[in-house]
Amino acid sequence: MKAALLLIICAMHLCLLKGQNSRPLIVTKVPCDTLVDIDTLVGIKNKSIFFGYDTLFIINKFGVTEFVRCVSDLKKLKDLSGPLNSLSGDLSVIQNNVDSMYMNMRLLTAFINKYEEETKLRLEALSTGNNRLTENLESITRQLDEARRLIKAEKWKSLGVKILWGSGGVVVGGLIMTALLL
Repeated sequence: MKAALLLIICAMHLCLLKGQNSRPLIVTKVPCDTLVDIDTLVGIKNKSIFFGYDTLFIINKFGVTEFVRCVSDLKKLKDLSGPLNSLSGDLSVIQNNVDSMYMNMRLLTAFINKYEEETKLRLEALSTGNNRLTENLESITRQLDEARRLIKAEKWKSLGVKILWGSGGVVVGGLIMTALLL
């Protein structure tokens, strides 16, 4: 049954193809800038033949030339798309590198900010230590000045005592000498 139906359909198609040469029922010539769909067959009064069991292609000279042109255009498009794909790959690599650079810049900025904060803390600690050392130095300088003054006073006191004892000894010795001589 299927074979008979297929034979009838093929016979109808042969008749239609034979009639295509005598009358322009199938595809009218259209300008070259439009695409022709060679999957459908347009008949009289814009009716299409559609087969539900299988796909049937009706090929004519114009459809074949359009198909060949489409194949060559597709090849040209593939030839052009190769460098575009390569450029797209290069752009994605560049984008990844730029993203990586921005990430590194963010990390560097975070590191610089952290380093700056740590440096401020260390500088404040050093400044506090320096202030303590300055206060200690001033205190030691005051104490040293006080010690020098005390030493100088003790020297004068000691010298005065020595002069006093020395003059007292001279006076006592002079008295003893005078008493012995007299």
